[in-house]
Parts: sequence; structure tokens; C-alpha cells
Amino acid sequence: MSHSVDLDLLDSVIARLKGFEEFFVDQITAFDTAISRLQTGWEGDAATAQADAHRRLMAAAQDIRDGVGDMRRAAEAAHTNYTQAIAANVAMWRS
Repeated sequence: MSHSVDLDLLDSVIARLKGFEEFFVDQITAFDTAISRLQTGWEGDAATAQADAHRRLMAAAQDIRDGVGDMRRAAEAAHTNYTQAIAANVAMWRS
């Protein structure tokens, strides 16, 4: 049984995850800013319901951000581990 890892592809996955994290934060920040402006001076049941929905959405957005960050960190750890394993194997073959 053989096993191979494309470290360049893994680098690409890491970069894409990082890019998505940055994009997602920018979009959620812009959305949060727009909602904050909307809620200025807005009162009543509709305002309360919208604020509650926004809090739930922001909590879900944080969960997404955390999950993507966890995936990126796992990919980074895998890259490090594979790189170290390759180096150890090469060192054994050379000795």
C-alpha cells in the first residue's frame, strides 16, 4: 500500500481557506455595520425580532469562521507533519 501527498496542492488548499476566512470576515463585518446603522433609532417588536435574528446569525457566522479556521489549522498541521515525515524518511535512506 502506498501513500502520497501533494504538498503543493495542500499549500493551495491552505491559501484558499485563508483567503475565504478573510473574505468571510470582511463580508460579515460589512453586514454587521449595515445592520447596526439600520437599528439606530428603530424600536418596537420588529426591531427586537430583527436584533434577535441578527445575534443568531452573527453567532452562526462565528461558528463558520471557527470551523474554517480549524480546517485551515488542520491542513497546516498536516503539511508540517508530512514535511517532517518526508525529511525523516529521506534522512533514513541516506544513512
